[in-house]
Amino acid sequence: MGKIIFVILTLAVTVCFFGVNPATAANAGWSPLPKDLNVVTPGPEVPPKVAALSGQWVGSFTNRRGFYLRNVQVVFEKVDSTQCTVVYSVSSTLEEPGGYWRWQGTIDEEGRCVFKSPSGKGRVEMILVGTELHLRWIGSEGQFDSILSR
Repeated sequence: MGKIIFVILTLAVTVCFFGVNPATAANAGWSPLPKDLNVVTPGPEVPPKVAALSGQWVGSFTNRRGFYLRNVQVVFEKVDSTQCTVVYSVSSTLEEPGGYWRWQGTIDEEGRCVFKSPSGKGRVEMILVGTELHLRWIGSEGQFDSILSR
């Protein structure tokens, strides 16, 4: 009995401190997506750096000490030179449920997608850096960064 409790505690501590692989978590459905996703291929008039945003990205948020907080998925359904339609999805935490939202954002002159949450509680900025999508959530509870990949 003592060995079983030790194994369970070891697994719990490992998950709490080292997190979960975001790709595994995304595939396990921990970060939900709507059934009606519709990714539209960007036209030739869209700058290549902006067009490269199109599609699905996965990763996880960590706190300032690098501890796992929650999984995140972003799907750019539509991008053009000035606007984007994004499905933003996060997994549940102990404090709040997960879910997804479809938001309209703007594309700035640097190719950064920016949108505010409908609740007004936060702002999200995303930009492509090489083959990674750098995401920053800025809200009343602080700033959280994530690097997402395909």
